[in-house]
Amino acid sequence: MDPPCSGNYNVNLTVNGGTSPYTYLWSNGWTFQDLYQVPSGVDYCVTVTDAKGCVKTTCVTVPQYFPISATAQVTPITCYGTNTGHIVQTVSGGTSPYAYNWNSGILPATKISTTSPAVFTS
Repeated sequence: MDPPCSGNYNVNLTVNGGTSPYTYLWSNGWTFQDLYQVPSGVDYCVTVTDAKGCVKTTCVTVPQYFPISATAQVTPITCYGTNTGHIVQTVSGGTSPYAYNWNSGILPATKISTTSPAVFTS
């Protein structure tokens, strides 16, 4: 399954063995080999039938999707020229690991510090 950004998943089915061509019947009524943009948090079962009438059923659980969210905690500089000001970014949901793209450059950290007043965006 491909991790989503939208809350929907793609389910890619690989069939081994049997005799092609195969037919597919998913529990949601789809008759394609793969599922596209299906909702998360749902179990899907597929019945595959080969050219000789052999049948195999398998199921997959599409994990629950949690939208990504971010919050920032800002600590102002206490004295100009000191390295006391910082911003801590807290991210949840989505699929980790997360990448942080601060306007000062891409940093792998959730925290940036500064010695002078500045405007940062992420």
